[in-house]
Amino acid sequence: MVKFLALAAVAAFAAADIEIVNGTEAPIGKYTYVTGLRPNETAASKCGASLVAPKILVTAAHCATRPWSTYASIGSHYLNGTKDGERIKIVKRTLHPKYNKATRFDYDVAVFEL
Repeated sequence: MVKFLALAAVAAFAAADIEIVNGTEAPIGKYTYVTGLRPNETAASKCGASLVAPKILVTAAHCATRPWSTYASIGSHYLNGTKDGERIKIVKRTLHPKYNKATRFDYDVAVFEL
């Protein structure tokens, strides 16, 4: 546990590069179900979600309680802007009934309707 906490502390203070270590960039248009949650249509995505039905997203409940969960940017290769993908307003948020901000990650799931 101590090693994990030490690693988490180092990661928290590392340079803020938007990348995954040893990852590779996905081809444009390959993962169109990947969704970014944004405060408006052009702002940068702050949380992620998955499109599981034509108007339904699944995400983390801690993302649903933030002001940046106003628009869904679906299928965009980019974190912000309107270059590709589709931006749709989120009209309904349903958090797991047992989700509690104090416990943060217990029951940390939500469903959004577009």
